[in-house]
Amino acid sequence: MSNSNCQAVRPRVLIVDDDLISREMLRFALEDEFEVEEADSGESALLSVAHIPPQLVLLDIEMPGIGGYETCRRLRESDSFPIIFVSSHDTLEERVEAFDCGANDFIVKPFDAEILARKVSLAIDACIERERLAGETQRLQKTAMGFLSNMNDSGVLMEFMRSSISCSDQYQLAKNLLEATVQYGINCHVQIRHPGGVITLTPHGAATPLEESVLEKSKEMGRVFQFRRRMVINYSMVSVIVVDTPEEVDIAGRIRDNLCILAETAEAITETISMRKDSAEKAEQLQSASLNATMSIEEVRELYRAQLNESRRLLGKLIDEVEESFIFLALTDRQEKMVTEIMQRNVAPVLKLFEDTVEMEQKFGEIIDSLQSQKQEGVPDVWLF
Repeated sequence: MSNSNCQAVRPRVLIVDDDLISREMLRFALEDEFEVEEADSGESALLSVAHIPPQLVLLDIEMPGIGGYETCRRLRESDSFPIIFVSSHDTLEERVEAFDCGANDFIVKPFDAEILARKVSLAIDACIERERLAGETQRLQKTAMGFLSNMNDSGVLMEFMRSSISCSDQYQLAKNLLEATVQYGINCHVQIRHPGGVITLTPHGAATPLEESVLEKSKEMGRVFQFRRRMVINYSMVSVIVVDTPEEVDIAGRIRDNLCILAETAEAITETISMRKDSAEKAEQLQSASLNATMSIEEVRELYRAQLNESRRLLGKLIDEVEESFIFLALTDRQEKMVTEIMQRNVAPVLKLFEDTVEMEQKFGEIIDSLQSQKQEGVPDVWLF
């Protein structure tokens, strides 16, 4: 086997920008990891791609001749490699335009070289993985669409509720919500926001950074928001974006109503999942506190018993030492007897108190039994329906 075959081929990245300085900055950031090619216009980029397709294209927006958006559209007609726009403009309109013409991500100038290289590497890896799964995904989609074409709208909602009512995590809920939109026959992206983070899913898997940024910028635009053929359904923790809304008014209205019901249901279930997780955490904390309290009370109980025994021993020793000291005090028999009686008369009630510990032991037992009972019962789970 030759040396060239043993060496790994570096991914090829095409930089398309009419500005020489911008191209040089991008090349400097990427040339250590990638095989970098350059094009100074949309026209030359299309020729270069037709000759040798790259693994990824970095594309400027504003260029003379064919602009960045049109170049992206033409590339998307025949190629599926990742396309990342690199621009100094960062508005929702420009991101939506980039999204519409088929881009995968949007990087704002000035950029961080390390972050740029990382984004390029991840985008290429994700494209390779998508291509590997493309055949299986198409087969599953055809099977699902053939089966689900016979289901009516209420059936989709009922199936979503049935499969989601016992969900224990938000990721599975997001998958169920996405599956419900597939059953309606529409291309949607879904996002669930919860205390632990944000989950964004699309029909092709995890969302690209550009898709996530579009949802992030759209979530504050009201309950139902539509721009061009995109429709966004927003709740506080759930958002659904329809990528290609039908132009027929009645069909678009039915889709809007169904998605609002789905999103509202997903919102309620998301709250329930968070409550259940919070309940489980509190139950664990209470059980830990109960165990610690039980151990502490057992220690106090044993210490109490040890102190009782030691007190009895010390009082007995006191009487013995006093009686033994009589020989050195030159007391008469009558005086010795008087001192002994005084000692015994006052010590006897104390010893009687020590002996009467049944009630104290019973209280200790009741407290320990109560704590152990709470530990076994725990905290009941929280359910919405």
